Amino acid sequence: AMAARFGFALACRRASGLAGGASRWGASSLATLPSPPPPAAAALGATGVPPRIDATLLNSPMSAPGFDWGSVSPNSLERLGDAVYTMKARTLLFWPPLLPKDYAQRCMQLVRAETQALGLERLRAAGFEFTAAEQNWLRRGRNSAGLPPPRLRRSQSSNLYRQAAGFECLLGFLFLTDQVRLDLVLSHFFGALDLATLESCLEDIKSDTDE
Repeated sequence: AMAARFGFALACRRASGLAGGASRWGASSLATLPSPPPPAAAALGATGVPPRIDATLLNSPMSAPGFDWGSVSPNSLERLGDAVYTMKARTLLFWPPLLPKDYAQRCMQLVRAETQALGLERLRAAGFEFTAAEQNWLRRGRNSAGLPPPRLRRSQSSNLYRQAAGFECLLGFLFLTDQVRLDLVLSHFFGALDLATLESCLEDIKSDTDE
């Protein structure tokens, strides 16, 4: 799990470098990324053999062939996608270390609906191609978005919230079906964002929606 976490962060940093711009996740910070620690001996047990896990506890009807995804609520996928996105964003900012206040502020910037809508717009502008199934979940999540927070209840701002809801719905779907594709989408998404200019971009969005 630790290796996968750092592998995801590395992929995002590489995508950010390819996107150009003076991103905080540029190649200059890669040298400071620590190597993941070896598996703890205690996790292998006294015999050195991994403990047996009851696979039935991890079974899901969604993994069965022919599962009817049309019966799945987009709102449920959106909530799952929100958790997935938050975890990935916090992982991305985990290293190099930041002061707790700065870490919390950067994380808060990344998980805002305005940031997600901006990243999705830039992702499309860069020519990233979503599959037909992904486009479907983006649309379903957008159309089923609930009531936005008070700051986004103006007509133009509410569209940002719907775009973000669609993106989180897609992330929830990919988390359950294809985590390799999930990391690919997010690496390109974070690569399209430039943290150095993100705060000013969010201020521009706020100014536009307040008019």
